[in-house]
Amino acid sequence: MGKLFPGQVSIKKRYGKVILVSGQLSDKLSAANPEIAIAFLSRYQHFFGINNPQKNLRTTACATDQLGMTHITFQQVYHGIPVDYNQLKVHFSADNVITSVHGNYLNDLGDASIGTQPSLSKESAIVVARLALQDPSAECHGVELVIFPYQDRFYLAYRFILRGDHPHSKAWQIYVDADTGTILDKYPAGPTAG
Repeated sequence: MGKLFPGQVSIKKRYGKVILVSGQLSDKLSAANPEIAIAFLSRYQHFFGINNPQKNLRTTACATDQLGMTHITFQQVYHGIPVDYNQLKVHFSADNVITSVHGNYLNDLGDASIGTQPSLSKESAIVVARLALQDPSAECHGVELVIFPYQDRFYLAYRFILRGDHPHSKAWQIYVDADTGTILDKYPAGPTAG
């Protein structure tokens, strides 16, 4: 196999999947923007294990820092629904060279048969979660329908944060199965949640 990238690179893998590539990944490009980043990921989709980046990645952030470096975040989506815990970040130097790509991407979703129409309304999911926390008046923040990878399966789920109305109540990140109403996972959301 010949040289894949134009410059010297460092590659880090986890469980056989590329999670970080850094170094000179491209020559100087015409711009540093999401379209150029997607074109790069498309060119190297087999190396990164990404299926159809144009369809399965959505730009969620694009920022240029005080040094002129551009950082673009992509969220993996499945039929337009975000796949939780799966984002890729592409970093450009100030002179428009891609210097690193890192993150997570599930490339086996194409084989999965995940329904994308919830049977349960988001209002019902919130009621289920409030009952499970035994706090019917808990405040709900940030309800989103997501694909939730959990225990070697993929679920269509509502993800949100519930916070009790008592001064010392914890905030909880909660995932409710959007088909069955089962609570798939919950954990303390941390002091800055909500």
